Amino acid sequence: MKVVIQNGCEHVLNRRDVEAIIQSTPSKFAGGIKQITLYQSSSDEMYVEYYKKSKDVGLFCPKNTDISKRDAIDELLIALACIADRGEYPKKLSKSRRNYYLNEIRG
Repeated sequence: MKVVIQNGCEHVLNRRDVEAIIQSTPSKFAGGIKQITLYQSSSDEMYVEYYKKSKDVGLFCPKNTDISKRDAIDELLIALACIADRGEYPKKLSKSRRNYYLNEIRG
């Protein structure tokens, strides 16, 4: 799986972080993903977009933020588990569904 960082992106995660996440994540959760891209977000919120056609997961993080590395990792793990389960990543997930996916991927 390829890891891409948007040019000039100041992201809470870096390439090594994402590569470590990929290596420690069971293959059933990352098998259908071709690329993870870290983007700078113009929004104040961190969010994930899944581009089904290209099988690219985009993690968008605001430039000046107090979002922790742990929160960004959790967001990425939730997205990977949800995509593996549903084949898509909806704009909104309930808190209970988010917790379900996080527990599922952490084993």
